Order: sequence, then C-alpha cells, then structure tokens
Amino acid sequence: MNEVAKGQINIARVIFIGLLIGQFLFYFFIQYILKGRATLFNEEFAQHWLYYILPLLTFGGFFLAIRYGKNRKKKFLTIKDETAQASFYRETSIMQGAIMEMANLYAIISALLTFSLLPFMFFAVGLVMFLFFFPTENKYRNFEADD
Repeated sequence: MNEVAKGQINIARVIFIGLLIGQFLFYFFIQYILKGRATLFNEEFAQHWLYYILPLLTFGGFFLAIRYGKNRKKKFLTIKDETAQASFYRETSIMQGAIMEMANLYAIISALLTFSLLPFMFFAVGLVMFLFFFPTENKYRNFEADD
C-alpha cells in the first residue's frame, strides 16, 4: 500500500471520528434537554409511531450499509490505480458511516420527541454498528481482495 493510499484511509478515519463526535455531542445535548424528565418506558410512548420505525432504521440501515459496500466493491475491483482505489474506498466507508449515523440521529430525535430513554438503547446498538464500518488498512486490503 502506497503512502497516498494510507493518507486516504487516514482522511476517512478523521471524517469518521468527526461523525462520531457529532453524534455524541448531539446525544449529550438531548440528554441535557431531557434532564430526568424522561422515563425508560411508558405505555403511552410505546404506542408512538416513532417506535415502530426505530428497529427498522437501526437494523435496516446496517444491512443497507453492508449492501452498499458490496455493490461498490464491484466497481472498486475494476479500478487499476491504487490511489483511485483508496479514494473510492474512503468514499464508500464514509457513506456507510453516514447511513448508520442517520439511524442514530433518528434514535436521538425520537427520544427527544417522546421523552423516553428507550430510543437511546437503539442509539447504543447503532453506535456499535457505526463503529463496524470504521476504515482501517486491514479492511481496505480485504476490500481489494477479490471474493
């Protein structure tokens, strides 16, 4: 792997860390707004339509991000220049992270709208899934390996 490719992966890492910090800042901001007024589970909130979408977005977003990566891999394998490949991998990993970030932000917003702490559990699961897409040199090498 050349230095330019390593640089592209480092850029992806910095952007990924920025996305992660943004999620945490938004989480802490919403926690500050809720300040103990929220309950973990309330029967009234359980009937709220936002809850029906939470699992769909969290797990659906994860599978969508995986599928997006697999679809992009086909084009990645046709690129011959290693620098262009690294740039393409960077774009793919950032987009996968953005898909998961969207699901996480939805969970945080639904906690605010319902004054319930239950959506934060989906946020926690979504964070683990978000970190699954963190770009590394190992993942780049596996991405360039032909299945």
